Amino acid sequence: MKLKLSSLFLLALCLFSCKQPDASVSLLKIEQLFEQKDWETAAYELKKMLPLGEDHPRIYALYAYAQNRRGLAQDVEKFILKANPTNAQVDPQIMTMIGRIHLERGEYPDAIKALDIAYRNDLDNAIPLKLLILAEISNSKKNDGSYDIKKYVKSAKGLKYLMGRKNLRDEVFYNHVAIKEITKEGNRNFIMPFLQKAHTLDPGNPSTTLNAAIALDIIYKAPKLARIRYAKFLDMTKGTNDPQIPEVERRLRQLQGLQ
Repeated sequence: MKLKLSSLFLLALCLFSCKQPDASVSLLKIEQLFEQKDWETAAYELKKMLPLGEDHPRIYALYAYAQNRRGLAQDVEKFILKANPTNAQVDPQIMTMIGRIHLERGEYPDAIKALDIAYRNDLDNAIPLKLLILAEISNSKKNDGSYDIKKYVKSAKGLKYLMGRKNLRDEVFYNHVAIKEITKEGNRNFIMPFLQKAHTLDPGNPSTTLNAAIALDIIYKAPKLARIRYAKFLDMTKGTNDPQIPEVERRLRQLQGLQ
């Protein structure tokens, strides 16, 4: 699941009124630099805007993000604190950006905390919710590259929030609720409809294909259909480093009677 960097600027361009056209123009330029991943120049341009940060702390958050991409950890911590000082009123857009910084640094518990706060203070915004789900599933990743699905399902706040927010659901949601039903051997009548909905929203997603294969294999006991889906998954991920490929290859050989 990927979110465009431009989503960061949905929260930034509202900082300045029409009385400050130069600042707005600068932010548009920074948006382009972020899209180009020109973190050096973006940080340079944002640094010139830091004097405005006390009144507009989202500038601090943007600067922290750029510095994080540059690998300057000391600046990142400093400006995260400036953007979100102790006892400050919660700004969900700043918390979203802070959550994304922690997520990209692999600091998943901190990312989950920040993104949870961001979403609960901006319930109609899908961005922090999608990032929250990504942080939670990443936090369940094991050393071998696979995922502790039971751990994820047990603590998945993002899924729980989406249960009541139908308008924000996407293919990731439908895949994850299907996984939840598979893991707990829940209502089998829901699993394939969830996966079909995920496929409709994103037909080229190999995760949907793999989840369907697992469901057909484990829940529905349909090995012939499972083989087709496993083979399709391997074809879709050919040439990639997907950590699930070896296990899928092993299971496919079993179903083909080769081992």
